[in-house]
Amino acid sequence: MFPFIKNSKLWFTISGVLVTLSLIAIATLGLRLGIDFTGGSLLEISGLQEVENEQIAEQVALLGEEFESPVIQKTSEETVLIRTKFLTPELHDEVFNN
Repeated sequence: MFPFIKNSKLWFTISGVLVTLSLIAIATLGLRLGIDFTGGSLLEISGLQEVENEQIAEQVALLGEEFESPVIQKTSEETVLIRTKFLTPELHDEVFNN
């Protein structure tokens, strides 16, 4: 058996150092919060064939400043997810009508 209690000060020290390093990393690097925490819109477009992310980004940029720096992710060969800032329902409908 391993003497955990005998080495408890060592384990507390290691845990304390790791927690401190984690807090320092979070404070300096920050957290990359997803759309769940920052708010925004998620558009799923399907039926696209042989379209590259750059082409999609160019077309999205033409829609206006609400679409600055979208995150474009292919989920399958014909489906793409586009994450943007929050869109009003009217603007959301306008995107799908164009």
